[in-house]
Amino acid sequence: MHPALSIIVFTSLSGTGLGLGFWTALTAHAAPPLLIAIAGLLAAMLTSIGLVSSLLHLRHPSRAWRAFSQWRSSWLSREGILAPLCVISMVLLGPGAFTTAPLGSIPVVLVLLLAPAVILTTAMIYAQLRAVPAWRTWLTPVMFLLFGASSGLHVLMTATVWYHGDLHPIPLILGAGTDTAANREGPLLTAIIINTMAWGTMAAWWLRRDRIGTGQSTLATATRLASGHRITQLDPPHTEKNYLQTEMGYHIARKHALSLRWIALVLGFLVPTLAAGSLLILPTTMAPPVLTVLSVVHGTGIMVSRWLFFAEATHVQSLYYHSG
Repeated sequence: MHPALSIIVFTSLSGTGLGLGFWTALTAHAAPPLLIAIAGLLAAMLTSIGLVSSLLHLRHPSRAWRAFSQWRSSWLSREGILAPLCVISMVLLGPGAFTTAPLGSIPVVLVLLLAPAVILTTAMIYAQLRAVPAWRTWLTPVMFLLFGASSGLHVLMTATVWYHGDLHPIPLILGAGTDTAANREGPLLTAIIINTMAWGTMAAWWLRRDRIGTGQSTLATATRLASGHRITQLDPPHTEKNYLQTEMGYHIARKHALSLRWIALVLGFLVPTLAAGSLLILPTTMAPPVLTVLSVVHGTGIMVSRWLFFAEATHVQSLYYHSG
């Protein structure tokens, strides 16, 4: 599939924003209200930028409103309905954090429910497609959810150290103590574990993609002309590339795909893991710059892997064009 930049930005930034919103809501009862307000607004901004960028991929953005009417059958429509509700709820996390009234907990509950739901609807847009075997697996939604949780937690840790100087009060949620050492162990170890799970799922997705290619479909099974025999075309169907070949027949060389996979792993997994581990022994004053770089590098790794997610997904119609 053609890896459109707008969709890569959408799935990456919105996933980070929704993950940030989830972790912010999870720590809202213990964190300083101002930090919750800042993190909630940042989460809403990242999610909104992602949603707006997705409109750039549409040929007629003005018709996007029509998707809202198909919520019974369309994951895209469900995403379009749930995402704005989640963004509004994330904005309201700030005012809710400044009050002890029961109404203050409503945005927290909404974000905790809506953030993973929106990520799931986004993932299911791809996971439901029978025509793209690489996407049609339970690994796709799990990968989206884990990457959202991982990138969101990294951004929240970055915002927390710049605001507070250390990772308090995130550990109150993640099981650490209140002393300085444990104050960092909880969120850092949690981030390492979630990130490891995310990239483990991504590696499993890559291995599955390499194994199945275009699935079990062949020219013989598609045409039903000679089941069990090799079918070849005498002439190409077109004299030049058409829309289907441009949008759904994108091809990336195997050696380039492997190189990009290693780049994604180094940026998204190896560097963040080493950086997070180093913060367990480095002085507290090093936490803000290290976590800032860590978040940027980690996000870059996710964007590279997301580019591959689209570039390596082969539509079965490519068989018709000798590109399966």
